[in-house]
Amino acid sequence: MGQGTAETRKKLRAPQEEMDHWIESVRRCIEEHLSPEERRIFREEFFPEKRLRVGRDGLSNVLVVAPHGFPGDDDHTDYLAFFLAKELRAFYVINNKAFYKPGRNHSFGKPANLNRPWSSNPHTRRFVELILEMVSVIGSRGAHVPIVLCIHGMSDVNARKFSAGDFCLGAGYTREEKENAFREGGPATASL
Repeated sequence: MGQGTAETRKKLRAPQEEMDHWIESVRRCIEEHLSPEERRIFREEFFPEKRLRVGRDGLSNVLVVAPHGFPGDDDHTDYLAFFLAKELRAFYVINNKAFYKPGRNHSFGKPANLNRPWSSNPHTRRFVELILEMVSVIGSRGAHVPIVLCIHGMSDVNARKFSAGDFCLGAGYTREEKENAFREGGPATASL
């Protein structure tokens, strides 16, 4: 095996090791704030990372979805969604560092545009299929309509630039309803 091949493997490992260190540091920060029981549940259900996580044992009619839990996409939304699902006793589908937003170069993970669920990308399709499967499971369990909460992130810079003090709560509006819903004081906004 030539030196070029070994050198290439070393270069490819560096981002993977960087990701592992990032995961470990975030995990330590989170675990500092957990009780021993919460820490056990977190470790058993959420790790190892870099996978899709599906929580099929919810007791409510809520499905918590975090499509962009890849570093640099919507940082920490995977963790937020996990703890929210636990608090709500909800089902969950979490992109736990498995897929990243297209247009970025990563040496690990798979590109999937989870903002475009109708995409023909097989990774996007798999994620959407899991959501539909879980909605079906929730719907078959009782008389309550399934509620899907999608957790997304926004940088502070964009939040200040686009919201001007209003917090946007996405509520699944159609394109025709969106403009009215997001107008100042509309049903999808709340003043801070």
